[in-house]
Amino acid sequence: MFDLVSLACQASQPLCTACLIPVHDEIKETLTACFQLRRNRSSLTEALSDLRATAQKVKDKVEEEEAHQRICNPDVRRWQKKVEEILRECDADQEHEEPKRCACLCGCDMDLLHRHRVARKVVQNLQDVNKLKSDGDAFTPPFTHEPPPEPVEELPFETQTIGMESALSQLLSRFDDAEKSIIGVHGLGGMGKTTLLKTLNNELKENTRDYHVVIMIEVANSETLNVVDMQKIIANRLGLPWNESETERERSTFLRRALRRKKFVVLLDDVWKKFQLADVGIPTPSSDNGWKLILASRSNQVCVEMGDKEPMEMPCLGDNESLRLFRSNLMAEVSAAIDHDSDMRRSAMDIIQSCGGLPLALNVVGCALACSTDAEEWKQAARAMRRYSWRINGVQEMLNVLKFSYDKLDATQQKCFLYCTLFPEYGSINKELLVNYWVAEELVSGKSYDGYPTVTKLVSACLLQRSDTEPGEVKMHRITRQMGHREATEERFMIKAGRALKQAPDVQRWTEASRISLMCNDIRELSIAPKCKGLLTLLLQNNPNLCHLGPKFFSYMSSLKVLDLSRTAIDKLPNCSALLLYLNMSNTYITQLPNNLWKLKKLTHLNLSETSALKVIPHGTISKLFNLRFLDLCRSHYGISELPDLNLEMLKDLELLGITIYSQAVLGKLKKSDPLARSTQRLSLAHCQGMESIQLLEFKKMRHLKELYIDSCNQLQDLIVDHVETEDTSIPPTKKRVSLGPAPHRFQHLRDLTIKSCPKLRNVSWVLRLESLERLVISQCDELEEVGVEACEQRRDGFPKLRSVVLSDLRKLRSISQTEDLPCLQNIKVERCPNLRRLPVGRMPKLEQIIGENEWWEGMPPSTKADLCNYFVPIEDKSDNSRNLLTQ
Repeated sequence: MFDLVSLACQASQPLCTACLIPVHDEIKETLTACFQLRRNRSSLTEALSDLRATAQKVKDKVEEEEAHQRICNPDVRRWQKKVEEILRECDADQEHEEPKRCACLCGCDMDLLHRHRVARKVVQNLQDVNKLKSDGDAFTPPFTHEPPPEPVEELPFETQTIGMESALSQLLSRFDDAEKSIIGVHGLGGMGKTTLLKTLNNELKENTRDYHVVIMIEVANSETLNVVDMQKIIANRLGLPWNESETERERSTFLRRALRRKKFVVLLDDVWKKFQLADVGIPTPSSDNGWKLILASRSNQVCVEMGDKEPMEMPCLGDNESLRLFRSNLMAEVSAAIDHDSDMRRSAMDIIQSCGGLPLALNVVGCALACSTDAEEWKQAARAMRRYSWRINGVQEMLNVLKFSYDKLDATQQKCFLYCTLFPEYGSINKELLVNYWVAEELVSGKSYDGYPTVTKLVSACLLQRSDTEPGEVKMHRITRQMGHREATEERFMIKAGRALKQAPDVQRWTEASRISLMCNDIRELSIAPKCKGLLTLLLQNNPNLCHLGPKFFSYMSSLKVLDLSRTAIDKLPNCSALLLYLNMSNTYITQLPNNLWKLKKLTHLNLSETSALKVIPHGTISKLFNLRFLDLCRSHYGISELPDLNLEMLKDLELLGITIYSQAVLGKLKKSDPLARSTQRLSLAHCQGMESIQLLEFKKMRHLKELYIDSCNQLQDLIVDHVETEDTSIPPTKKRVSLGPAPHRFQHLRDLTIKSCPKLRNVSWVLRLESLERLVISQCDELEEVGVEACEQRRDGFPKLRSVVLSDLRKLRSISQTEDLPCLQNIKVERCPNLRRLPVGRMPKLEQIIGENEWWEGMPPSTKADLCNYFVPIEDKSDNSRNLLTQ
């Protein structure tokens, strides 16, 4: 009955006054929506529930991927926004009231227009919801993508960055130089090179200097270059896809093309050997393209080979920086204890000094003592750092870091390096002396100069360092020495150099030693007869009070090759039947050589220079030592005064000859002897009576002369550079000389010139021709008025390498050279030169001190004193400020 009424009512609905509306074909769809409103609402509710479930799945996945620093896909983000909008809209629609009903029997809606609007909205929402649900289901993970790379990726530090300011400033100066496209930084392991590169990287994050990308790569190619890992880093920093199927060569081409489109900086850390940038995928930087490559290596040579001909050396930390870094590792109460306990403070400073400004050492030792307030423990640590640093916790690993450089050397180079540990920890090592040791021990084959490339290799590997003041010397970092001592101990070295010993170690300790160094001590005698048949080297030099060797001291040293007794008080050499190749007795009190010295047939080096008491060399002794390569008698009391005594022509292999000559006739013969003249490197002219002039032109065959010492030639008036023919017969031949031009080839090696006790010598302006001169000493020349002044109008760039000048007892001297540039001059000493009122006032960037009497200095012109007052050191001052005093 109800259904019939409903049908009837629906059939008569168009007749109701309130419900009359036109019916057209185009609104059939609308009527359907109106009639199915309830059904559509139910479908919409169900669709919204499904959409919410899909949206939650997408949201969970996005949040998971964003947690890994990825960025949401823009399409996904737009979809999520639309879902939020449709859900908000549908929730708002459901809150509206139901449409009002008609009062007629059918109970239809009073407002068909309102019903119409609601029905259409429900249908539209249902369509939109279904579409969003379909789109959401169509998404495939990942819903995010990698973010575009930042130009610079900030890098974390594993160690403190204290003390990097100076090195960073130096590096930035090079970086900002448009002409420097490849910049090398070299230094010992643990010096802070990695920290420096990271600091530069983070500095560029603050100020990119318009670079598109900065890429840091740790190379560490100890044996083979890991090209793939390097290429992955580059691709990742550029946001490029990685294809495992590509070859290294294909990838390198692809990466080079990508990098060429960007202004880039590449930082290469820990480079152990040269490699081709193109093989990895790095285009070669140049001043034209503006790209930059900064590389850090333990090897200076690698930096050069990679493209920086003058790489930057990583500096050690200064005392203040070392203290700051060391204390940064300590607990607050430990640091406070150092401030209040003088013993702890003293130990701390000793430890810091032992670390030698090496950041790695300062950090390791600081951490080892970080919690200790025990003064005795600090004292033991200070003692260990001087002798046995590996006993400190963590130092063993630190030494292994340094040992990696040592392991990269070949076996011969390793032995040469360990030889350097025989020297004291303070001071420098003379390169010439070191090379001669190597040659004598046959570690280096061939001539002496064959050993210098090994020195260069050790310096390049940062196992040795160049001396700051002496070009001919090298030095070793304290921590490197500790590592070397550990290795040398395994090679049976006994190293007691510079220990202030008054007695030699127990004779039993000599037995197994292969090399022994007791140099720079205060040992007074060696009456022992040690049985050490395997001993190769014995270094006893610089024991100034050592005056006695037992008669059987050498009896059980059959393998001995190197013996150095220089700068001792030895006056007699016991019989020696050892396999001796190197014998140094310079600066000793020996009076005569043993009669059987000629039996040392394999002797290659014999140094008897500055032996003030040597009077007798048995006839034929030296001429029978056919293998001699190095013979030095310069400034010895034993000199050649008669022509027959100059009997050295049998020494065919002689490389270096140092000789003292007492006769002008002998000098004439030496100058004419091609082999001897060519090998003469040190020449002393002493007491040459009747010699009024020295014609330097005649020295043309002595082209390797390095040192010239002129002493007590009482009649000498002039040293003439070149002889010039002149028609003026009034000018004596000894006064004829030419204007000074560039140094002739025959003087290009002369480094040391000493003129002493020549009372008639008036002028030495010719010294301006000595372009390699490093040291000039002139004393007791009463008539000398000028030093290098006469030619200054024609040659204002004299003395380009001069480092030290000593002038003493020159009562008529008025002035010395006024050259504009003395780039290497470090020290000037003036003593008892009352009339000297002119000093060089040109550019002297390395000047350290001018030493002289107060009275003399007060008499200098005000302008000179104003320019140079900061360098003056009174000669009476014995304090530390008068360091490096020069002696005559």
